[in-house]
Amino acid sequence: RSSTAQAIASRRSLLLQKILAAKSVTYVSMHNLIHLLNQYGERMDAEQRRNLVQLVPRMSSYHDEFLALHEAWANFDDGESLKAIETALADVEVAFSEADDTARLIERGRASYEAV
Repeated sequence: RSSTAQAIASRRSLLLQKILAAKSVTYVSMHNLIHLLNQYGERMDAEQRRNLVQLVPRMSSYHDEFLALHEAWANFDDGESLKAIETALADVEVAFSEADDTARLIERGRASYEAV
């Protein structure tokens, strides 16, 4: 029973770390995108600028969702099973990957405008 409790606590800690990482990446990317739009928006194609502007509120919403998810999983005494934690961890891994891809895309966009 003790090893199961340790496994649950360990996986939950990992889950919380991944949630915080995804939240942080999303927050930084959102602000980098805002900076990119402020700095280079007038040089962008109108459709590209419009699409990027629409991305900002979505990123803010994702950040808020990660914050709520962290709060939901922060209680180590809620009795959640290892399976439930593993399922949530898999979902967060996907969300983190998407947030990381978005961050890289924004960084490449910023670098391309700065190079010109």
